[in-house]
Amino acid sequence: MRKIIYQIAKLCMRAALYCYFGNIKVHNQQAIPKSGALMLLPNHQNALLDALLIAINSNRKPYFLTRSDVFSNTLFRSLFHFFRMLPVYRMRDGRGTLNKNEAIFQRCTELLSKGEAVVIFPEANHNLVRRVRPLSKGFTRILFQTIEQNHDLEILLMPVGMNYYRAAAFPDLASVYYGKPFPLSTLYDPDDLRNAIIRIKGAVSDQLKTLTTHIAEEEAYEQIVTYLKNRGVKFQDPGIASQAARDLTLKDLKTEPVKQTHPKTPLNILFYLLNFPMVIPWLWIKRNHIPEQEFTSTFRFAYALLVYPLFYLLAFLFLGSEIGYAPALVCVALHFGANQLYIKSIQL
Repeated sequence: MRKIIYQIAKLCMRAALYCYFGNIKVHNQQAIPKSGALMLLPNHQNALLDALLIAINSNRKPYFLTRSDVFSNTLFRSLFHFFRMLPVYRMRDGRGTLNKNEAIFQRCTELLSKGEAVVIFPEANHNLVRRVRPLSKGFTRILFQTIEQNHDLEILLMPVGMNYYRAAAFPDLASVYYGKPFPLSTLYDPDDLRNAIIRIKGAVSDQLKTLTTHIAEEEAYEQIVTYLKNRGVKFQDPGIASQAARDLTLKDLKTEPVKQTHPKTPLNILFYLLNFPMVIPWLWIKRNHIPEQEFTSTFRFAYALLVYPLFYLLAFLFLGSEIGYAPALVCVALHFGANQLYIKSIQL
């Protein structure tokens, strides 16, 4: 019964995310091993949306290591547990909480030993910067612990590239690039763990740099991103975006940039006119209750997921009592369709 509920919830979440994004493209999904111990290792840009996009576009039912502070809300805690999310504690959560990670790491070891899939974000934090950041060795600790307890276990590692056109803005485009899985055994050496860590982190990082946009330049980073945006580079295509960044020269950056504008199109105006009762509270929430910019899209998606079904239900009931339920259904469908037209127009 729980499996059926999980699949229904997954389908509902998939539908919601495909309505939220202008488009979601998934590449190399067929390379995900259908069974056996698997550790998926994505880059981390967009808070919980990264995890949700993997959850709905995977042929496995993975478990996710997720920062513990998102479990503070009782309502969401139950939802996160249902979607197999496990809390991981950081120094900012309090030094005393770090001991709880031992039980979580052991849980991951048990899951891998049973042939499950576990998702860990090896950068250990999220950031909107379009760059693969240095990887934490935390995921290698779980791998080594698992191998020590199960010497004959073969664990596959699979980097995953998460890509967004404009991660904190709306509407947005997303793409998920699954990499090439490789066995831990080819890099693991129990007699030289230090160099094994270096090799594993290097192999994962090298793949991630091909699966997501990687702009290595730090000093001129903002100039490079602005230049690429002005020329319409689609960051959800990491191969094109990374190559465009590498091809830039200092002369290019010194040229007069194309003025970046976001004109209000008729669709923009129509969207805000049709949705102002929902947009106004959202703007207040965005200003006062979002702790980090990386959480903007996650909060926006959660807000839409809670508010719009209620709005459409109330609109249907109210209009139905006034003009009849068939015309009311048409009105609700037209409103939803207009919103989807606006959201999908970003890919044009």
